[in-house]
Amino acid sequence: AALERDGIAFNIHLLLGALSAPELEAFACRAEATGMRAVCLDAILRAGDALATPIPHGLETRLAAGGEAERSAAHLRPGGARYFLTELRSLPGWRTRLKLVREHLFPPASYMLAKYPRTGRAWLPLLYLRRGVHGVCKRMLAS
Repeated sequence: AALERDGIAFNIHLLLGALSAPELEAFACRAEATGMRAVCLDAILRAGDALATPIPHGLETRLAAGGEAERSAAHLRPGGARYFLTELRSLPGWRTRLKLVREHLFPPASYMLAKYPRTGRAWLPLLYLRRGVHGVCKRMLAS
């Protein structure tokens, strides 16, 4: 549903219709080389479902070859903690991984104040604590 809402399905629909055979081959090779076949196939199939986008001959089979073992396939499975860990593993280094963890634990004060509009800046420490406790409980129940 989110794919269609964002107009991504329409963009994929247009791209698939505009790519030449050599460009489709380059796309499939790039998806394979980067381990993104599962994500690419999912997006293409969603566009197909939403807009009856014709899938070029052989492309679906080629992208499906990655299967569930492909790392990007984890992004398509439900589960917050698993998704977050997959997201961490996909980042290029420890510095960027730590930045993501920090952003999840301590989002900007403007975000916190917008999320809890009836509070003020003085409440921020308690709001962050509430966020942390709620997040831990949520992750434990999801596992």
